[in-house]
Amino acid sequence: MRAQLVVLFPAFALACSEYDLNRPDDVDPKIPIDTGDTEPPDTSAPDIEIEPASLDFGYVMKDCDSDPQDITITNVGDADLLVDSIGFLGTNSGAFAYSGTAGILAPEQSAVLSVVFTPTAWINYNEVELEVISNDPDESAAYVPTVGVGSEDPFYEETFHQGEPGPVDILWVVDNSGSMEDEILRVKEEFSVFIGEFVSLGLDFHLGAVTTDMDFPEDSGRLQGDPPYFDNTFSDPEGAFGTTIEEIYAVTGSGSERGLEAVQAALQEPLLSGANAGFYRETTDDGTPVAIHTIVVTDEDDDSTVSSSSFSSWYNGLKSDPDTANFSAICGDPVSSTNFLGGCMEWDTSSGRMLEGSAGTKYVDVVDATGGYWASICTAEFSEALQYLSLETMGMSAVYELTYAPSSIALTQVQVDGASVSYSAVDGWTYSIDNNAVNFHGDAIPAPSAEIYVNYPYDGGC
Repeated sequence: MRAQLVVLFPAFALACSEYDLNRPDDVDPKIPIDTGDTEPPDTSAPDIEIEPASLDFGYVMKDCDSDPQDITITNVGDADLLVDSIGFLGTNSGAFAYSGTAGILAPEQSAVLSVVFTPTAWINYNEVELEVISNDPDESAAYVPTVGVGSEDPFYEETFHQGEPGPVDILWVVDNSGSMEDEILRVKEEFSVFIGEFVSLGLDFHLGAVTTDMDFPEDSGRLQGDPPYFDNTFSDPEGAFGTTIEEIYAVTGSGSERGLEAVQAALQEPLLSGANAGFYRETTDDGTPVAIHTIVVTDEDDDSTVSSSSFSSWYNGLKSDPDTANFSAICGDPVSSTNFLGGCMEWDTSSGRMLEGSAGTKYVDVVDATGGYWASICTAEFSEALQYLSLETMGMSAVYELTYAPSSIALTQVQVDGASVSYSAVDGWTYSIDNNAVNFHGDAIPAPSAEIYVNYPYDGGC
């Protein structure tokens, strides 16, 4: 019988043995085990972005092609974007078409589509979407609302920019003949409308007045009043100008109104450096160019020997930039046709008198040639005319002439700095058929540097 060998292990050795039993059988003890985090899964994916978010073609003449508008498709994701299909959906979607392809777009790659609207009826196309199908996991179908209107006439878009006020010399030419006293006094009473903006903006200006009298030596182009002109350092330029007006009418002037000659005399030697010294400036002390704006108020046409064309040529040549030399007039209505020989007549209920004026043909010709502003002398109130003149003098405007005559004022759209302006003579805009222009009123007058947008239908073809 063989002897049996029994081996006893201490308890701590058994514990060690249990630890070893838990180790993986295939682990090489010489190779360290990596206990760090595992690599994250690949989460890269395509991501579609379309700009702009919508298309608006506005009004387009029936059976005519619109100007093209671009759509940009961009892959802003981390994997290739596959654009499977592109098309228009919705009622009357056949009026829209695109050109261009997208295909496969790598990350940050873009494709541009050109979209054209061709309406076939006089209706609103407002239930159409451009659909783009792709492999974007979050947005497999992207949509771009697309609208337009079929119109009877084509539409024309114009953009204007409001000017910036700058330094200016302002020469008023006052008809001091016997028939003008009431009209000039009305200008005096409402002069705050003209000068108020200059004062509030702290603009640099010189303000002086001459008469249309070229017979009396103390007139004849000489600036009237004491001092002969005012500037922005005066605490009350309105009151000072009013005093000058009163002094002008203390003596009745010549019945031969020669306003154009008076302007030439005022702005040339010997008066330029003599009696009128300091009024007219080429530049300010810091070298900024100074504009010149002449404003004549009269109920008679000019009786000067100089022609309107010769005067306009001389006046525009005063400045290197003719746009800074403007001539405006409050005078009788000009001749507009063979059936209307000019002049004006209007009953003023407030004063109980007839307002009359002869045709100011020569003055209006100069206004047209220099880009100034004209208003009728037969007006009971000059406030709006003075407001417009103030803007013109500052290098701004409330009147914007259009390229074509609108065929529908109701469909004409006007915006200032992107905000729509309503059709109204009170803080809005109106249309003037006489000069084919959009006229702004009151608070709607565009501020300095504003952008004015006008979109209107007109008679024409594609």
